[in-house]
Amino acid sequence: MKKALLILALGLVTASGAFAQGEIVFANFNSGVNSPVTDTTGARLNAGSGANGFYADLFYGAPGSTDAQLTDLGIAVPFSTGGGAGYFLGGGRTLPGQSGNTELEVRVWQVSAGATWAAATGGGVGTVSTYQGHGGTQWGVSVPITLNLPVAPTPSPDMTGLASFQLTPTVVPEPTTLALGGLGAAALLLFRRRK
Repeated sequence: MKKALLILALGLVTASGAFAQGEIVFANFNSGVNSPVTDTTGARLNAGSGANGFYADLFYGAPGSTDAQLTDLGIAVPFSTGGGAGYFLGGGRTLPGQSGNTELEVRVWQVSAGATWAAATGGGVGTVSTYQGHGGTQWGVSVPITLNLPVAPTPSPDMTGLASFQLTPTVVPEPTTLALGGLGAAALLLFRRRK
């Protein structure tokens, strides 16, 4: 009987670990975190409408994951306005199937390009051409951080270690610019061979 109870207890512990859901406070301004996000000109992002508004989403996975391996939490948290511009305050979030050491990354896009990261960029790491087709002109991705995420009822940690970042323009070079660059590279290779 004792053996059966021990096996049952071990089974429950293993099952609860498999379904563990880590917790995080998804905000770039909180206790120990002050990491505003800026656009390509250095202005802090806000929750305006159209091309002037921005959303943030959280991506997560095992430490050392590539951008393509991270899971999209699928949220669209708007940035604050006025004195809070540059900050998103998404509150406590649960990461399904993830706890313990977790790699976290914030991705930011324009409201006018889509209601979610996937809708705006095509999902995953996103493609510039899809994003531009939806009217996006700038987007950004934070440097990943790794945190030890507890399971409730342990209090959720802040995004300690998240660094400020600036969006980058989503400019795809014109085909003629690429061709000209290719010709220049070929000329340099020929010149080096002659020496």
